[in-house]
Amino acid sequence: MRRIALLLIVFLLLLSFNNGFSSTINAEVTPLLGPGYIEVGVPFTIDIYMNNDDFDVYGYSWPLVFYSPDGSVPTVIHRNVSGYSVFEYHTGLFSTDSSILMPNGFDTVWSMINTWTGFSWDGILPDTINHTTATWEDAWVSGLGNVLYIQFALQIDEPGQFCVDSVDCPGTTYDWLFDFPMSFSGPYCWDVVSEIPQDPEIGISPEFFNFEGVIGSTAPDPQILSISNTASGTLDWTGDWNSSWLMASPDFGTAPSYSQISVNLSGLTAGTYYDTLVISDPDTRFFLDMLHDRGQALCCSGGVHDPRLVLGQLLAACTVS
Repeated sequence: MRRIALLLIVFLLLLSFNNGFSSTINAEVTPLLGPGYIEVGVPFTIDIYMNNDDFDVYGYSWPLVFYSPDGSVPTVIHRNVSGYSVFEYHTGLFSTDSSILMPNGFDTVWSMINTWTGFSWDGILPDTINHTTATWEDAWVSGLGNVLYIQFALQIDEPGQFCVDSVDCPGTTYDWLFDFPMSFSGPYCWDVVSEIPQDPEIGISPEFFNFEGVIGSTAPDPQILSISNTASGTLDWTGDWNSSWLMASPDFGTAPSYSQISVNLSGLTAGTYYDTLVISDPDTRFFLDMLHDRGQALCCSGGVHDPRLVLGQLLAACTVS
């Protein structure tokens, strides 16, 4: 009789677990130093929000991997927060940390199985873990919205890049009954920094050029434009102008750098000529456009210079005579 009951339970579980369902899962970090930035040496949690928007769920198996894509973060600290420990698959022992929390009553749903299994949960990245759940009486009911159900308490003590994504379990041991079709939209990645890096910002000197020349004579001496980055990051600038009499050489570079500004008198008649030389960086230009979109004053695109070539009537007349 016991054997028949056990077979009946397994049969019902197979019916329940093999039914596909729709869920969305996303990962966030609390606290953030800024959008996309985790602060070095500060405790934080990876917050897993889950939304079951289809029908009641009686179990799942879901593996995750924590890693550094460029190897810049070799280790992570699993903080003890009086949560769940992890059963290490390869050693058969439970981890000494208790770094996993299941808030908002999510742990009470799984009355039969609620197991965290680590395939490499030692803080040496990559860390891989699997969560296996099952319930017989209650269920993870649909229609509750996007709820915080899982938290990983961590800390990283060196700068770099840190990510979390869903993966396949090693082998087939923990893929046996449960299939968890989901939209995770990973990987989720953050930069681990001591402070938020600033965007580059253009500095220019001088801000005005004045050339004076005489028709039929040699061109006035060139002048030097200094281009600097007054913030941080890399500033790759380009120069742009409209007239044929103005020249900047070079017309691109990486700050700090210099450009020689010169004029060509060929084809000009006596008069006063104006042009605008725009020194811009793609990132800086984009940043200024954002300020404009937010309703703030926009005075220029990057740094703007107003060279002026003055060919006075008196000089021209003297030259002719």
